[in-house]
Amino acid sequence: MEVFLLKSVGERLAYTRNAILSMNQKDFSKLLCISQGALSEIENNKRGLPMEAIIELMKYSKKDYEKIMKILLGTIEL
Repeated sequence: MEVFLLKSVGERLAYTRNAILSMNQKDFSKLLCISQGALSEIENNKRGLPMEAIIELMKYSKKDYEKIMKILLGTIEL
């Protein structure tokens, strides 16, 4: 198993968007109910991830809920 070091929430969110959900920023930002600009700022560690966005992500990704939460919390080796 390869180990990737994703230090920030922004990096972990971008990884989740790309590797787990295979979504572009436009579609993912709609899913999270935030603007694409806000998502870009979050992924680039310029702002925090709103709780409302986390809730929307969890509602969408029921089957991958546990894996995504571990990625966002930084408690899983990728």
